[in-house]
Amino acid sequence: MEPPTLQQLHPKLLTASEIQDWLLQEIAQAIGVKLEDLNPRSPFDSYGLDSMLALSVASAAKAAIGLELSPFLLMHYPTVESLSQHLAQTLEASEEEIFEI
Repeated sequence: MEPPTLQQLHPKLLTASEIQDWLLQEIAQAIGVKLEDLNPRSPFDSYGLDSMLALSVASAAKAAIGLELSPFLLMHYPTVESLSQHLAQTLEASEEEIFEI
């Protein structure tokens, strides 16, 4: 059975772990490797992530979680783990803003 996609999960409820799992799946599919061959602490460039692949992942993330994900974020958060944590914090902050209004 396939794990749920981020589109099937409510974005406000996503944890860093769920985002990490999704990102790893996206990268594994994009570069044609097994999911278990990827390490969330390895730098993106160790997977051969070029600008086109970064754009593809960014586009998929926008569709899945509704956040603009600049490919340049991959330079600031160079691993799946660090990017996942950043995205989870961003989602949490946006949820808090909704409740503050």
